[in-house]
Amino acid sequence: YYRYYCVFCHGENGVGRSPVGDSYMPAPPSLRQAGIGQLPDDQLLLAMLTGVGHDPVLERVVPPRHRWPLLLYVRSLSARKGNVPGR
Repeated sequence: YYRYYCVFCHGENGVGRSPVGDSYMPAPPSLRQAGIGQLPDDQLLLAMLTGVGHDPVLERVVPPRHRWPLLLYVRSLSARKGNVPGR
């Protein structure tokens, strides 16, 4: 689901760099920041669906059955070795 909904802005490895993401102001955040993985599930999901740059598109586009797997994947990005600082 990440490749379908998120990769165009947050990039293949979640650092917030991509041709589309680089065109936005503010730029998409790195999903590999430690703070992303420390958010409670409800706050992370809310940010994913309605946060800056998402409001209100993803809340309408991402069906409920895709949300939990997507949340788990985004959370896994911040747990990977070689985390990069946010922008």
